[in-house]
Parts: sequence; C-alpha cells; structure tokens
Amino acid sequence: MITRFLFITLLLCIVCSPATAQEVIIKDIEGPSKVCKGDLRDFMHKSRTSVGMSKVKFSAKTDNTVINYRDRITNMPQYLNDFIDQYTVAGKEVLNGGSNWLSDPSKGEIVSSSYTHILREVTDSAPFSFPAGSSSDAIKSAAVDAFSDQLDSEYDVLESFLPYAFLSANYDHPEIFWIGNEFKYGRNCKYSISYYPSGTGTVTYTITLILILYGQDFDIRANGISTYNFCNTTNLYSGVQSFNSYVQTILDQCPVDGSRYEKLVAAHDWLTHNNCYNPYFPQYSQSQIGDTPWSSFSALEGNNGQPAPVCEGYARAFKVLCDTLKIPCILMSGNARSSSSAAEGSHMWNYVQMENGKWYAVDVTWDDPSVKYSYNAVSGYESHDWFLLGSTSDIGDGFTFIESHPEEWFKDYSHGGSYSWDLISGPELAQVAWSPEEDRDPCDINHDGIIDEEDINLMAEKIVNDDKDIEDIDGNDRITIGDLVLLIKRHLSE
Repeated sequence: MITRFLFITLLLCIVCSPATAQEVIIKDIEGPSKVCKGDLRDFMHKSRTSVGMSKVKFSAKTDNTVINYRDRITNMPQYLNDFIDQYTVAGKEVLNGGSNWLSDPSKGEIVSSSYTHILREVTDSAPFSFPAGSSSDAIKSAAVDAFSDQLDSEYDVLESFLPYAFLSANYDHPEIFWIGNEFKYGRNCKYSISYYPSGTGTVTYTITLILILYGQDFDIRANGISTYNFCNTTNLYSGVQSFNSYVQTILDQCPVDGSRYEKLVAAHDWLTHNNCYNPYFPQYSQSQIGDTPWSSFSALEGNNGQPAPVCEGYARAFKVLCDTLKIPCILMSGNARSSSSAAEGSHMWNYVQMENGKWYAVDVTWDDPSVKYSYNAVSGYESHDWFLLGSTSDIGDGFTFIESHPEEWFKDYSHGGSYSWDLISGPELAQVAWSPEEDRDPCDINHDGIIDEEDINLMAEKIVNDDKDIEDIDGNDRITIGDLVLLIKRHLSE
C-alpha cells in the first residue's frame, strides 16, 4: 500500500513538475529604446545652473602638460575613450581620401532604422518569474524588468559622458571639419526569452549603446547649404581636397625658419585679412546660413558672405594652422565681453604656448571686428589688440583679459546623466602678455641665439665677479654654480 502511494506521488510530481511542462521560446524581441540629442554650442550658452556646475568637479590643480580635452577627464569610460580614438583615426583617413562611417554613414551599423556607430554592446542573461497564467505581454514585461536596472545604468553612464567625449573629439580635432556641432545618441536592446507557463523563465538580452550617424531627422555631417553641404558625399570629398589645399596655401606664407611668434602672426593675419565676420549672423537663423560658419573650413577658405566664419570658425581654423605648425594650441569657449560695461555673449577663442613654455590668449575674431555696412575681407580695422595676451592684460579701464574671457565653459553645460565629470584644469594663462623678452632662452647668456662655450665662459666669469645681470636658470632666484652646471648640460645636449 505504501509502495503504491509513493509511486503515484512520484508520477504526479513528474507530470506536474514545471521542469517537464512545455517550454516556450520567443526570440529577438525589440526592447525599450531611448534617444537623446545635444549641441556643442550649449557649452557656450549662458545656462549657468547649479545642476550643471554640480556635475563638474576638479580632481587636480592646473597642469600645463595636460593640453587636450580628452586627457583632462579622469573618469571617462574606456569605451568612450576608444570612440575618441576611432573618431580621430577615421577623420585622418577621410582627410587622406579614404571613406568610412565618419564620411559615409551607410558604412555604419543599422540600429532601429538609423545608421549608427556602435559604442558598446553588452550581452547577458537573467532569471525572472511571473504569476502562472500571465498573458504574453505580462511575461515579456517581467523579462524586461529582470534587466531594466542594468539597461538604465548603462544609459546613465552614456548620457553622462558622451557629451564630453564628443566635445573632446570635436575640440581637439577641428580639422575634421565636416562634422557638425549637434550629436545624437541612444540605447537599444533586443532580448529572447524561454519560460514555463507555471511562472519561471530566463531572459537573454543585448544592450547596444549607439552614436547616431544618420536618421530620418538627423545627420552628423554639417549641412552648409549648396556646395558647403557636407551631407552630400560628393561635396564632402571635394571639400576635403579644398581644405588640404587651403591649409597648405596658408602655411606656404608662414616663414619656414621663422620664430614661433612670426609663424603665429602669419597665420593670424591671413585669417583676419581674408575673412569678414559673418554679416548674416545673428540676424538670420542657422538653418538659413547653414553650419559652415562654425567650422574651420569657412575661415581657412576665406569668406565674406553667407559662408563667412563666426567666432568658432576663426578659432577652429587658427587651431588647425597651429597644429600643423606643431605649435601647441587649444580652443576655449564660454561667455565673453569686450569691456566691463558690455553685455556678454557666447564666444570661442584660443590659447597658444610660446617657446618659453607659457600660454597666451589669442582672439582672432575680435582682431577682425565687424564694420557696419562693410562686408569686405579687408576692412582696415584688423589689429593685434587681442593677440598673445596674459590673464592680467588690461583691455581698458583696468578690465583684465581673464575678466573679459573667463574660463567657465565647464559651468555652462548640464548633461542628462547623474555622473560628475572629474576634470583636470587645462593650461593656465601667463599673467602678462607675451613679449620678445618673455621668449628669450635663459641659457643664451650673450643673446646670440646659440648655446655654446661662449655662454658657459661668460656665465662663469659673471659668477666669479658676482655679476647678477644674467638669467636664473634653475629658478631658485640666485645665480650659483648650479646654474652653470645646468648651462653646461644644456650645451652638451644641443
């Protein structure tokens, strides 16, 4: 009797066990997706919110060796650092005549009916449960709930850091002129489920984080209208050839054996004498004048009409020339004003490093001021008033350059994610404006431009005679044998 009872019980367990119930498998279900759009020009707008400022914190003091924006952030996810590398490599390839996802979005991956560049893919699985007898939709909802926390977490990181990654790629590489200021990114997911109607299942999912290259209402490439519309592939490659030609033409006018100062003057003056600040901005909308005025292409071509540069065009072009000349240069953006009584407005300018290792400000745009009713490239008002200035340079009535052009770009942007940017401050301006004396090599004791035995003998003689009229080489505010030793080492290394 007992044996018969145990047999029947075991049989019922086998028949009724969820493990032996019919398994239902549903593959490749489209999961929840999300898309967000941004614009780099927001870094120059006056939207100083406490939210934006709270999402930026500095993890170190200013370090003049940290030049690129990409190197200033210490907590960027690795996959976005990889994206910046991929962007840079793809840009150089296009400038050399190649074709890839950065010039032709159709070479990207199709995700959710858009051409995209995949930034990150995560595939995993998780168990889930649901009340027995649930509808198909309820079962799918339970499956999504099993990975929704990870889905939201992945997107939160993307939303927090993608704006800075795109800023880094764009600000560090203005030679990639055909990419616009707008960016669009998002997440997408697909999942498959296997479940038993009794209430248990497993979901296998893939989360895809994407940079959108081309979609129904978006193109990462700049729409410059007419021949400047780089959404058109033919125009883009014609533009690449022209861009390379423009850069070389300008460089040919820079003195090959000239000093850094002479090369910077040549580049600066070409831009101010061959461009007129865009006469249609801001009276006309961007859709009317196109994206070209914001790109380096505009100022490097030299324009005085609808495609003429605004401040971004001047500053980006100047950086392109400096980069090609191997002169360290960065873009700065934010709100600027020309005097203590003037209204501030969004603006972009440059910092450059001179041979003495110090950094100085250059505002090419304001050295090429607009003249009412005059739209010629040469207005007669071109100047060097904003060329190689220091932070304390007086621009009028005791108003200093750093008050005129505050370093506050990082305060003007509030990204959507919850993570802060941990930033290292970039190069700090020298206090006073550059002068030829600022760039004189302290090891060149006799000022003949050569570090040789004559300098060594002259310094030794001055030390013996207690003559203080020489440079302090080791920076300890005293002229000693230590300075002589450094001079000897410098000579031997020449």
